Parts: sequence; C-alpha cells; structure tokens
Amino acid sequence: MTAAEWEDYLDTIALRPGTAEWDDYVQDILDLIEYANGDVTTEWGAKRAENGHPAPFGLAYIGLGNENWGEVYFRNLQALKAAVQEKYPEITIITSAGPVSAGEQFEDSWEILSKDYTDTVVDEHYYQDDWWYLENIDRYDSYDRDGAKVFLGEYAATARGVGTLQTKSNLKAALSEAAYMTGLEENGDVVVMASYAPLLAKSNAQQWNINLIWFDAYNVVLTPSYYTQMLFMNNTGTKYVETDLPDGNDGVYQSVTVDPEQELLYIKLVNTTGEKKAFTYDLAGFGQVQYADVLTLSDRSLAACNELGKTTIVPTVKKVETTDTPTVEAAGYSVNILRIAYGNNAKAEGLYKLPKMPSTSKYYSPLERALATAIPAAVVVLAAGTCAVVYIRRRKKQK
Repeated sequence: MTAAEWEDYLDTIALRPGTAEWDDYVQDILDLIEYANGDVTTEWGAKRAENGHPAPFGLAYIGLGNENWGEVYFRNLQALKAAVQEKYPEITIITSAGPVSAGEQFEDSWEILSKDYTDTVVDEHYYQDDWWYLENIDRYDSYDRDGAKVFLGEYAATARGVGTLQTKSNLKAALSEAAYMTGLEENGDVVVMASYAPLLAKSNAQQWNINLIWFDAYNVVLTPSYYTQMLFMNNTGTKYVETDLPDGNDGVYQSVTVDPEQELLYIKLVNTTGEKKAFTYDLAGFGQVQYADVLTLSDRSLAACNELGKTTIVPTVKKVETTDTPTVEAAGYSVNILRIAYGNNAKAEGLYKLPKMPSTSKYYSPLERALATAIPAAVVVLAAGTCAVVYIRRRKKQK
C-alpha cells in the first residue's frame, strides 16, 4: 500500500479525529460521564434522576479502549484523552496494553504508555495456566514506581487435568490465584486495582471453562476462586508490612497489611503444598493483642470444586490464642488469613464477618462416594472371610 492507500484503509476500520462521526462518538463519552456524575440540572444528570438515581454515581475512572494496541489506537487515544480531560480533568483515564501478558504488541504498547501516558492506569489482561502465576509472583516488582499505574482488569488461572468436565474452577486454580494476589498486594503502589474474569456463566451455555460464579435455573455455584477473591478483598489493610517467611518454606506465599487507624493486622498465607506448615509471628510493636482468628479455605484434594447442587469447599473461621506471638497452622492446599485486632481495638471493630456458609458434601462424585463405601466394606468382608477360613481349618485339625 501507498501511504494514501493505508490511510484510506484505516478509515474503513476506525473513526478518524476531526470527522463528524468522530465528534458524535466523543460527545457520547462526555454524555456518559455527565449521566454518571452530572448535577440534576444538567441534561444527562436530569435523565439519571428520572431513572431513579438523583445522587451522582461518583464515576472516577473511564476506560478508553479494551484490549487495544497499535497505531490507530494510540492515534485515537491521544485525541479522546484530550477531549475527556478538557471537560473532566478529575477523571482518571484507563488505557490498554492489549490482551496478552508479554510479547511485541505488549512491549510496544508499554513503551508508548511509559513515555506519553504516565498519568493513566494501564489495563492488563491475561489468562494463564496455574503454574504461570506461581512463576510470576514478582511480575510487578520491576515496574516503574513513578510511571503509569496498572489495573489488572482480567485474569484467571486454568488448572489443567483436575476438576470435572463441566468446570475447571477448582482449588488448584484458586491457590495459584491467591499466591499471585500476595504479589499484587506487595506491589499495591503500582497495581491499583485488580479484578478476576469472567464473572458469570450459565451452565452448558458458557464460552469459557473458567468462571467465578456458575448458575442454572435452580442453582448458583460459588467457586473456590470466588471464595479466594471474597477473603482477599474483605481482609486488607491500608499499608503493606515488610516481613519475611522463614527459609525452607518453598511453596508458601505471604502478604501482610495493616490498617493503623482501625488497629487491624492481616497476615495472608497461601500454602500450595500438600504438607501442613506452622508459622509463628512476633507482633512486638503493635501493642496488646485484643483478638485473633484465622479464615481458611482448604481441602485434601487440589481437585476440590463446587458443582450445581453440591458444595464441597467453603471458607471457615477459627479463633486463635490472643498472644504477642500467634501461630498459624497452614494446612496443605490452603488459603489462610490471620486477623489481629490490637491496641485499643478491644472489640475487634472493623473486621469482616464471614457470612453463613452452605452445607458441604464430603465427596466430589458418585464414584468417590461409592468407592469410599465399597472399599471399607470389601476389607471387612475379606477380613471376616479370612477369619472364618482360619477357624474352619483349625476345627478340622482339632477333629
């Protein structure tokens, strides 16, 4: 193509700044922001009030693009960003680095974003196998602390070879996601937001095997990944606390945060091994320990998952001795959050209360249930038969 032919081609796949169609598109974005935040005296704020929400929604971010990259995207982004910030300078712009975690398009996008868009939050998307997350816990350690921030807008782990045919949203995937989230918390000065995806899927009508919540006409399934997200989001301080795990604890991941205003300390421990491990923490300097408990999501099997009409794994809560050196016993394959109320917080105010959990089933499948019943029964029958044979033989010898 000649340069002119290339520009003509671009007009067939994207709007061009300066055209009437472009101006209409930009106005739609500005109207959207006015609908969300505008006073009821504005045109679109009035429409929001008519629709039953007089108070502004308080929109703080707007994404310009989704999994976009390349020449046309950045040409249009520059013009869009200028138009939005001219009228709404208080709105933070979310930009895009494409749909992958690495590679040429990702690196090229970040090169531009790091140079010209440091006042934005960059939306990263990636879906990987469970092992990838464990090998990339430190992904954001090397990001520029003064550059553009990150919104991890879509991520989820796929655990190959375990789970059921219907859904792979199991404990193995949730553990790798939880371990990865300890790295996100440690890099909270760079990763300002993160959200699991996809969120909802109807059974037998889904596009992906990995989803946070499954449902059909009668049931809602909350996956281990859902419970992991629930535990992390509701048990996080405002400041990160540097602390080290003892040597020799491979496969265990940790993050510690504190809320000094509410005097609450959160210690997250993710044990991806099948071996139980114990950790003791020295809380000297935090004041008197007033209350301690531990939230746990665990199972003996990495394949543990919740299915339609059957729940096998849910979080539990257990009180811990109120001491300056509390110990967490992290079961094999477990997500644990040790929660400490200290100082003047004698009533442990501000702690998230775990909701009532559904009753659980011990077995994952009819086959496992049958085997669990049949094998002990067979052993008993075999033992009884052996005893009978021995007794008969002894009677014969006596005769």
